[in-house]
Amino acid sequence: MLVLVLVSALAAFTLVAAQLLWKQAVTAAGISMQSITVQKVLTLVFSPRVLGGAALYASAAGLYLYLLAKYEYHIVQAVFVSLALVLAFLASAVFLRERITGISLLGLAFLLVGIILIMHK
Repeated sequence: MLVLVLVSALAAFTLVAAQLLWKQAVTAAGISMQSITVQKVLTLVFSPRVLGGAALYASAAGLYLYLLAKYEYHIVQAVFVSLALVLAFLASAVFLRERITGISLLGLAFLLVGIILIMHK
């Protein structure tokens, strides 16, 4: 089970890193529904942050496929998705300066307890 947690954590980390790069790319491009053009979309799609995010996302998918080959689907899904949510929450606070509330922290605690309960046999 240690391998499951470590590989899931690595996959979740690369997934969240990819999504952070995409968020930075979209923010930097200044694209909104009112100002969207084909040129802006193409510039965004081929930007280094979007391409780097795609490479990280593909890496996360490869790690996820490894986990699916080795463990039961419901276990992999629960651990991977929960870890990704926890990391995304923390990354949004640290890198995007998004607000953390007490209720959010309570939700995180429930996620962590859920991971432990699902992994327990």
